[in-house]
Amino acid sequence: MKFKTRSIVFNYVKFRESSIIARVYTEEYGLKNYIVNNVRSAKPRHPVSLFQPLTQLEMIVYNKPQAEINRIAEIKCAYPYHTIPFDVIKSTVCLFLTEILFKILREEEANKELFGFLTESFIYFDAELNHFTNFHLQFLIRLTGFLGISPVNVDEMIDEAQSPGFVPESEKILFDKLIRQTYSEPVDLDNRERRKFLALILQFYQHHFDHLSEIKSFRILKEVFD
Repeated sequence: MKFKTRSIVFNYVKFRESSIIARVYTEEYGLKNYIVNNVRSAKPRHPVSLFQPLTQLEMIVYNKPQAEINRIAEIKCAYPYHTIPFDVIKSTVCLFLTEILFKILREEEANKELFGFLTESFIYFDAELNHFTNFHLQFLIRLTGFLGISPVNVDEMIDEAQSPGFVPESEKILFDKLIRQTYSEPVDLDNRERRKFLALILQFYQHHFDHLSEIKSFRILKEVFD
């Protein structure tokens, strides 16, 4: 039986000569693996560009709950990004956030509130032209609320990350603003403060997720913001 669902792509791996297996977070079923045939052939039915990280899709799928890999019957782009693929900062931020999402979201069950947060956040990020350099910080902070680990303030985050003295009192006001404010409310940070706050957020995540160790794209992100 076929089912319709919206989804957001995390990544894919090559499979056999012309196919891929895509890791996709769906609105209806949570995290799923889908095999997509002939996307790397001369005349693909579905172009491989549809499976770039964080692409938002509308899919009709065959869903067998116990199957490790399912199949896609029909697929189309739900929201074409206009700036993310062409802006080096935005595309690097998305690469970084995709790696984190891939490592911490493991549930194969629907979480429509989380799915809505993901899709709406990246639509905002794509559309925003001026104030987006703190997006990855605010995204990761807001994501904690959907993971059940949301900190009340920066002091709680510091305590759980076991980093006393890491953020001086003069910077806590800025960090508390990041925790409280929305994407559309810019917080004025320089690159040094941005790197420091990101390091604290990652320590906080690593405290809660043992398997979130090395993040390969972190080095690239630091280079982009230098």
